[in-house]
Amino acid sequence: MRGVARGETSRLKAFYKQVLRDARGLQCRSTVLLMAVVTIATTLMGMMYMRVSARLATERNERFSRLLARSIATSSADALGYQDREELLKVAQHLMSDDKIAYIAFADLSGTIIAGSQQGAGQFGKFLSGEGARIQVHPLDRPTLVADSNLGPRIDIVYPVEDTSPEAMHLVPRPVVGFVRLGLNMADVDRALMATGRQVTGISIGVVLLMVPLGFEIVRRIVSPLNQISTAALELAGGRLGTRVSVVRGDEIGRLAEAFNRMGDDLQRSHDALVKLNSELELRVARRTEQLSESNRLLHIEIAEREELLRAVSHDMHAPLRNISGQTMLLRRKTTGLPETVSHGLERIEHNAKYAIDMIDELLELSRVRTVREPSQELDLEKEIREIVRQLEFELEGKGIVFEIEGQLPTMVAYRRRIRQLFQNLIDNSIKYTPSAAERGERQASIRVSSRAREGEFEFRIADRGIGVRPEDRRTIFNVFSRARTQFVSRTPGKGVGLSHCKGIVQLYGGQIWVEENPGGGTVFCFTLARPEALKPSEAKPAEATTELETVGAAHG
Repeated sequence: MRGVARGETSRLKAFYKQVLRDARGLQCRSTVLLMAVVTIATTLMGMMYMRVSARLATERNERFSRLLARSIATSSADALGYQDREELLKVAQHLMSDDKIAYIAFADLSGTIIAGSQQGAGQFGKFLSGEGARIQVHPLDRPTLVADSNLGPRIDIVYPVEDTSPEAMHLVPRPVVGFVRLGLNMADVDRALMATGRQVTGISIGVVLLMVPLGFEIVRRIVSPLNQISTAALELAGGRLGTRVSVVRGDEIGRLAEAFNRMGDDLQRSHDALVKLNSELELRVARRTEQLSESNRLLHIEIAEREELLRAVSHDMHAPLRNISGQTMLLRRKTTGLPETVSHGLERIEHNAKYAIDMIDELLELSRVRTVREPSQELDLEKEIREIVRQLEFELEGKGIVFEIEGQLPTMVAYRRRIRQLFQNLIDNSIKYTPSAAERGERQASIRVSSRAREGEFEFRIADRGIGVRPEDRRTIFNVFSRARTQFVSRTPGKGVGLSHCKGIVQLYGGQIWVEENPGGGTVFCFTLARPEALKPSEAKPAEATTELETVGAAHG
């Protein structure tokens, strides 16, 4: 029983939702709008008909009242001229036999009533009872529609009575001997208009009720094709591109259906072409992917072979160079009395051998940036940088450089040795290319390290007051073995490997490194370390290889 009740409730809810949906639909709203238009039009037409009918009836009765008043004035001219009250009273009572006449009164030139009569009792009877009663005799010959609670609606008219005696026949205009005031009863006209109004109201209600099914059917015939097109559009949007509508009409709806079918045909052709192109594209992508995979495999093999060659060459060159350096040093120590030129030559051999050994060591370290891994650990960057500064304290004091850390540096998880190498190379680079206190005179020298968190990454800035970097050299200073040929750079120790090493470390963490001009003189080295790659550097996507030996001239090394 409970399941049956739930099913009945579900059906009632579904029916209620369907009713609400249909009530908000175009067919229902169009039917209501049509009914409203028909109702308003029928009501306005009924009101207009009643108004025109009332005006025509009033005008007809006004003409009749004018003719009747003129006839009475002509027939009673002699009696009114002699003020024969008995004769006038007979005329008035005789006229009262006609129900259309509400009242009649005869008055002299001053408006004093001589005789008169009316249907029933009312306000006008007060003028007929008693001596000296007066009536308003102006305006003349102007029928007026009036109404009161006693006599009802009527047309009231005052008409002048002209003298018809032989003596006055030749006078123009004829003298007026008195007035007749006539009230024409409009009760029958009012009743007729009321009956007509009821008939018109009944006809209007019948028309409106007749228009309910008729209007619904008319709207249904108009809306049904639109519903068919709407359903087909939903199916077309759902992916059924073969959906078409079978609406054949010569009006706007027929043209809409024709346009819909043409659109479906165009979509079908476009879909077929797209499927074909997609198949071709997938085939091309598969072939290209296979080619790229093979090229990538060969590239990895080539890079591995180059790195292995670099390590092998570096290792093979390392031993003889150390042997040369050692033999030269031993020869200088155990041999005395050598000529100055020979001694100087031995010194140059020892110096160049040591220089080559250092360069080979740096190249080996550079080749290990992307291959050698170490455990990641949480680093307090401010603590690590201050330890680096303590190691470089002698160089900083020797050149009178002030080191500062602006703001708070972040804590991050990274390879400690790589991050220390990055900051140490950049700070040491700033120290090397900052003139000594004697060379720069009174100008203050400082190195400032700052950072800020950006969306998805940290940005670090190391600003110095050194010799600066020319704009044309800023793109090449991170190439390996890149050094500018200036007097200051030539007498500054360096091999052009340190900044390339920094670039490799930054790329290992998914970042970028660049150079900006420091306002007031000097250089600002900027680099980013990406987040969350900075927290998991082993997952960072390798950037371009930095072990390639590029020998392009630049400003720093």
